[in-house]
Amino acid sequence: MAEPIKDLAKLFYGITALHLRSAAFTFAEENKLELNFNKNLKLAGIDWFYNFIRCNPSITIRKPEATSISRITAFNKTEVSLSFENLEMLMEKYSFVLSHIFNMDETEISTVQDPGKIIAPIGQKRVGSVTSWERGKNVTVICSMGASGTLIPPVFIFPRKRMCQQLQINGPPGAVYQCTKNGWSNEDIFLLWLQHFVNHTKPSMAEPILLILDNHGSHINLPAYDSYAKPLDVTFFGPLKQVFKRECDLFMKSNSLVKTTLYDLAELFNKAYSIVATVQKGVSGFSSTGICPMNPNVFTEEDIFAASTFTLWFSATDYTNTLSPVVIENNPTSEETSNSTNNNINNPVPSTSTSSEFRIAFKSITPIPKKPSHLQK
Repeated sequence: MAEPIKDLAKLFYGITALHLRSAAFTFAEENKLELNFNKNLKLAGIDWFYNFIRCNPSITIRKPEATSISRITAFNKTEVSLSFENLEMLMEKYSFVLSHIFNMDETEISTVQDPGKIIAPIGQKRVGSVTSWERGKNVTVICSMGASGTLIPPVFIFPRKRMCQQLQINGPPGAVYQCTKNGWSNEDIFLLWLQHFVNHTKPSMAEPILLILDNHGSHINLPAYDSYAKPLDVTFFGPLKQVFKRECDLFMKSNSLVKTTLYDLAELFNKAYSIVATVQKGVSGFSSTGICPMNPNVFTEEDIFAASTFTLWFSATDYTNTLSPVVIENNPTSEETSNSTNNNINNPVPSTSTSSEFRIAFKSITPIPKKPSHLQK
């Protein structure tokens, strides 16, 4: 059962604990296994679930990152190879040094923080943490990081019609502040940021700059090398958002019944930015994505597993032949059954015996993604 579960996670269609318990119950029922699962709820027991996790150390409970379908399918072997070929061509042509290679990307911050876990009494029915609003306002921040660890001061984009000085109080030194109707970047903002970038990097014909950015709509007027694994995403934005949330939470709990507003964000962001913005973050970001030093083999087959699988599914004329055979776990041995019964008779642990095969495959029960009906021909 563990292998199909891991495959689903690699496909970005990982199952939850509830899905697994439901699938385990159906699996037991279809294969006529005498297990004391809850037939009213049609679920395996919660103890069974934790026993299953404990007996399969290769899997654990993790919080996934929301990933769009376009991003999943775009990160494929062909596109990754093409990106590195383009990068290699540019590096050979211009001989960029580390201090002249930069990545630019956008992120969002909000007036409503995501509170972390707190210490509370056992048995308390309602455990909450104070936030400013039910729904917050989002501000876009454009950041840029160099392969040598250099950081360009960020650009803030507020969801307002007019800019005011109060929005800039105690913000990062050298930062630029702009407004748009929805707080999103656009072509005008990008051109403004580009001028801001040029003012700090001083590119010239003799010393050109390599700028790595994504294919966001506001970037369409600038020919660019598109890296699918962006250094800012890999090493910078994650820690930055975690520290920013912590600073926002500390602000809320240090000021009774005081709400976080747009006027507080620059200062709170600056506190997080000054902690996270280190030379090591820039160096490790470009290294781990295979850009500096260049390493086309930095991404493994596992990294592109989802895109490769879906490409195969959508290109195959016979869908049924594209699914790999499933190895299903089998009935426990007598010794395993005895141990399991002694530990928890009502929640037996799935075994790893391979002496026989079940009639119904576990993979056919789990909510595995199916090929769209219009392509099943």
